[in-house]
Amino acid sequence: MANFRMALGADFEAVTESEMKDAFGKFGGDLRRSLSKPPRILRPLTRAVTLPALPSGTSAQLVVGRPDSGRTWVVTRVTPLGADDHTTVADMTAAVYIGDPANVGIGQCVYHGQAIPFTSTQNEHAWTVHDREDMFFNIVSSADVAAGQIVVATIQAYEYRDVDLESQAI
Repeated sequence: MANFRMALGADFEAVTESEMKDAFGKFGGDLRRSLSKPPRILRPLTRAVTLPALPSGTSAQLVVGRPDSGRTWVVTRVTPLGADDHTTVADMTAAVYIGDPANVGIGQCVYHGQAIPFTSTQNEHAWTVHDREDMFFNIVSSADVAAGQIVVATIQAYEYRDVDLESQAI
């Protein structure tokens, strides 16, 4: 690199061709890394709940949980099941929620109630669970249901570091 002084008192710097190639080579590597897909971890999750007696119209939650601090789940598949993989759970539906299971509100619902079992497969940008919210199933009875019914949920989620995602909900 060289410094030049012009007769009018202006200063400017010049670099050699090899210095430019070196600088842009490093910049190009950084740019390629930043444009590549962020690193992710596939998280197959399974949770189960044994339900209490549910009178008609009441609900219970099966809480899947939340990612660790500084991490985000991108959920691509959910499947709530009963005692096995094919038997319909009588008189109950499950809806998928992301938010606060202690204060269930319709604004947290990301997939409407369906008879159990069902599978919902989403694209990789549909359901995002941040480290300050839980993913859960809101299970509602349409008739009196005796205690002891088991509901199992299997979930496929990709886990990212928060810094690797472009945006984050406030």
